[in-house]
Amino acid sequence: MSRDDMPEDVLHAIGLDAIDTIPIELPAPPPFPVGAMPEGCRPLIQEAAAAIGCPPEFVGLPMLAVLGSGIGNSRVLRLKRGWEEGAAIYAAVIADPGEKKTPALKVALEPAKRAQAAMKDDYQRAEDEYK
Repeated sequence: MSRDDMPEDVLHAIGLDAIDTIPIELPAPPPFPVGAMPEGCRPLIQEAAAAIGCPPEFVGLPMLAVLGSGIGNSRVLRLKRGWEEGAAIYAAVIADPGEKKTPALKVALEPAKRAQAAMKDDYQRAEDEYK
């Protein structure tokens, strides 16, 4: 059943009588605030987006989520006694297939992966020396 087939009283009851048209296209999003990112991240976001040919948010948004996970529970916000929240950032890049989401994600994650691998190597060396 389409909207045109519905009785006016039903349309009014469910709040659809005031809707004249439904937009065909979504409005353009505001530009990603690259300048709000940490200073060391800005060049990577801008250069990777230009090299990959994708919007900067495709690199910046996953990078923001990784940075939030790096904070972990070392900083929390106490909302009330017994209720604390850590720096969890839930993010998703949504675009059509072929829009270069995966290459941008790989670039955004690479610095964290390299840092984690270096820390793991340092730990392994320290553990081997200890034994």
